[in-house]
Amino acid sequence: MSGLGFRRSAFSLFALLALIGPAISETSSGSTAKGGDLYVVALATIEDRGLLPAERGFLASFPGLLVEKLKDLPMRKRDEAYESEKTEVARSRLRYAAGADLSSSLDALALRELEPGVENAKRAQNVAAARAKVEESQKKLADIENPTAVSPAGHQESGAPLKVSLFADNLAGNFLEVGKAGPASALSGKAIDLLVYGSVEDSSGFVALSLHGYDAALGKELFSWRDYSDPDDPLPLAEEIAGRLSAWVAGADYARVAIAIDPPSAYLLADGHLLGANERTLYLFDSGILHLAAALPGHEAKLLDFSYSPGDRKSVGLVLDPIPSGSVSVSTQPPGASLSLNGLPFGPSPSMAELKGRRAVVTASQEGYEPAQAVVPASGSAAIDIRLRPEDGLGPSGRIAKAKDGFYNALGLFALSLPAATISYAVNSSYYEAAYRSQDETMIQGYYTSGYVFAAAAAVSAAAAINTIVRLVLYVGATR
Repeated sequence: MSGLGFRRSAFSLFALLALIGPAISETSSGSTAKGGDLYVVALATIEDRGLLPAERGFLASFPGLLVEKLKDLPMRKRDEAYESEKTEVARSRLRYAAGADLSSSLDALALRELEPGVENAKRAQNVAAARAKVEESQKKLADIENPTAVSPAGHQESGAPLKVSLFADNLAGNFLEVGKAGPASALSGKAIDLLVYGSVEDSSGFVALSLHGYDAALGKELFSWRDYSDPDDPLPLAEEIAGRLSAWVAGADYARVAIAIDPPSAYLLADGHLLGANERTLYLFDSGILHLAAALPGHEAKLLDFSYSPGDRKSVGLVLDPIPSGSVSVSTQPPGASLSLNGLPFGPSPSMAELKGRRAVVTASQEGYEPAQAVVPASGSAAIDIRLRPEDGLGPSGRIAKAKDGFYNALGLFALSLPAATISYAVNSSYYEAAYRSQDETMIQGYYTSGYVFAAAAAVSAAAAINTIVRLVLYVGATR
């Protein structure tokens, strides 16, 4: 994927876990806002306003498809104008309620002052109580005009995005009923910020869908959309509406980065913030580089630097490879030699060493013997027996030189023995031909004598050849 720069962690798993540790106590969602603020979107049932019988299957499938597409809504960017209007609407509602309470208190005061058939002392007591109630209502009304008296619940610092969630009933397959009472009544007593409701009707063989978005805090409709769909294929319209609603909820263009980790239980940090198992889809409103770090005990830690810009829709996969493990048993002949693994001592032989997933070299040393080495496998279970050679004053290089000289000397002797064997063979052959033709006693005796000489020369050459082979084997063995 373009824009990815992958690199294996340069620090150990324990170092990464040390970074993750302090973050575990934080509540975070990557580069997004921290805190408990939540913007809830709810879907209402869609009213049928004249679909044909063949089109009514649209209503049976479209809401479920829309919920499926809205399960992962983006973060909502703070809009100062919206927050100001929200605060002012909340203040107006409080002002109206306080005004109604003051009006009721004034009516009660007038009633107490004009109440007939009541003793003067009792009337004075009732009037005083009514006036105290009026003063209390007046104070509430005055406090509302204080700019710090009213603010949206859970309001965070300016610019901090809000988490967004689909209404829990929608996720369970249930939808709100708007009916004739309207969206405000449907939202009464529910912690919902935005209600999406609408209707469908036939339009020349197509389904015409009208959707409206009602904001509970402002008490008004914020958007109204109309779209058309093939009644037999509602999926494209569900994807279109989900994308449009996601963009509207976000309030600005954003980058969406979905992160998948294997194993899923691994720790994941995004720009230093620990992400929970349900927080691995990030919505980022600016351009930048996202620094991801993942770790899990028993696995190799990994880092990923990821560049992003608003409008990006990308998926990232991190696979943490398990660290191979096992052990190796090392023994020596003679026993008791000092052992070291990659230069670090781990005890006298025989000893057991843990494998770390990488090949290593074990060295055995003991006084009076030459040090010896062996390669340890990366994982699994292994047993290594190292035989130590007594010190002979030559050392490995000296033994190689000695074996080399012995081989070349033997090869020289073998080469020198070949002419004598060849000549004696030729002489023996000559005597044989002469004796065969002449049958002379002298020639026959010469044939036997030359035969003995040839046999002796051939034996010397054979012995020289065997010695050369033996010296070659010793030479090769010394080089190992």
